[in-house]
Amino acid sequence: SDSGSKKYALFIGDTVVVNEDQPATVLTASSKKKLKNVGVFLKDDDDDDGDGDEEDTKEDTSGILGRGKRTAILDSKLRHQTSEQSTEEKRKQHQKELAVSMNEAAKERLALLKGKKEDQKVRKSTVSYRSSNLIPKEPEISELKIFVDRKYETLILPIYGMPVPFHISMIKNISQSVEGDYTYLRINFFHPGSSIGKSDGVFPNPDAVFLKEVTYRSTNTKEPGEFSAPSSNLNTAFRLIKEVQKKFKTREAEEKEKEDLVKQDTLIVSNNKSNPKLKDLYIRPNIVQKRINGTLEAHTNGFRYTSVRGDKVDILYNNIKNAFFQPCEGDMIILLHFHLRHAIMFGKKKHIDVQFYTEVGEITTDLGKHQHMHDRDDLSAEQAERELRHKLTSAFKSFTEKVETMTKHQIEF
Repeated sequence: SDSGSKKYALFIGDTVVVNEDQPATVLTASSKKKLKNVGVFLKDDDDDDGDGDEEDTKEDTSGILGRGKRTAILDSKLRHQTSEQSTEEKRKQHQKELAVSMNEAAKERLALLKGKKEDQKVRKSTVSYRSSNLIPKEPEISELKIFVDRKYETLILPIYGMPVPFHISMIKNISQSVEGDYTYLRINFFHPGSSIGKSDGVFPNPDAVFLKEVTYRSTNTKEPGEFSAPSSNLNTAFRLIKEVQKKFKTREAEEKEKEDLVKQDTLIVSNNKSNPKLKDLYIRPNIVQKRINGTLEAHTNGFRYTSVRGDKVDILYNNIKNAFFQPCEGDMIILLHFHLRHAIMFGKKKHIDVQFYTEVGEITTDLGKHQHMHDRDDLSAEQAERELRHKLTSAFKSFTEKVETMTKHQIEF
C-alpha cells in the first residue's frame, strides 16, 4: 500500500477573518488550545511503518505543535508515570508489611502450640466427699441400694457390702437392658487406657487400681406385699445418673469455653438521653434458641445490646478490630458487623464476630392472601418498602456517624 494515500488529521491553530481596511479578526481567540483539550491520541495496532516514517511523523508533530507543546506532553506523561510508580511502590510496601505481620502471628501461634505440647495437662482430680461426715444418711445407703447424690454429683454403689462413692466425672457411660425376668444396669468408668479426649489429660495417679466396669442385676418380679419390683431402683438410678451427667457436662463445657477468654473492662454506662441508639434489632448469633429483638446503644466506652427479655451483651470499643455497615441496597436486611480482637461470651458460647440487623420488608410473600387479582396493591407496597429502606438507611447512617464522632474516630465503619 502507498503510504502517501493514507488519510491524515489536520491540527487547526486559529481561524481568522482578513479584513480590507482594518486588522484581521481572530474568531478562535476564546477557544481552548491546549493539547489535552483538543488532541486525541490513538495507538496503532500494527507497526508496519519503518523508522523513517516515525521520524517524519515526529518532525511533522514538532513542526505543528512547537517545542513548548511537546515539553508539556512529556511532562504530563512523566507525572502520570511517576504517580503510577508511587502507587505501585506503596502497594508493594503494604504487601510486605502484611506479610511480616502474618509471619509474626504464625510464629506466635506455633510457639503457643509447642508450649502446650510440652506442658502435659493433668486430669482434674475430683473428690466427692472431703470427710466421711458429708456422706448422706439416707436409708437407701444403709440398705445397700444404688443412691445418686445430686448435691455433690456423686454415685454411691454397694460393693462387697459397703457403700462406695464415685464422682460423676469418673463415669464414662451407662446402659440398661432387660433379659427375661431380670433388669441389668451396666456402668463403665474412665480408667488409664480408655478413650479419653485429647484435652482431658492424664490421670493424677495412673499406677493406682481402677475399676473398669460394674454390672447390677435385679428381678422384675414383684413379691406379695411389695409396692414395686426390686428393679425399679435400677430404673430410677439410671434416670438420675443421666440427669446428673448432663448437668455436669454442660457446666464443664461452659468452663472450658471460658478458659481462653480475655478479661474485658467494665462498660461505663452513660445516662445521657442523646446517646446514639438503634431499636428493634436482632443479634446474630442468637442469645437463645428463639430469635428476639432488642436495642443497641452506644455508651462511654462501648456498645450495649439489651434484648426485650432483659439479656445484655456488651462490646467495648477497644475490643473492636473492624466495624462494617451494610446498607439495604439490593438486600433484605440492613446490618452492623463487628469483628472483635478477643472473643466474648454470650449464649453459653464464645463469639468473635457479632452482627446486629433488621429486616426490610417481607422476606417471604404469601401468594394465597390475595383473593382477586385486582386486590393486590403492588405499587403502594413497593412505595412503602422504598420509604422504609430510605428511613432505615438514614437511621443506621446517622447512628454510625454519631458513633464515629463520639469515639473520635476510634470506631470507623
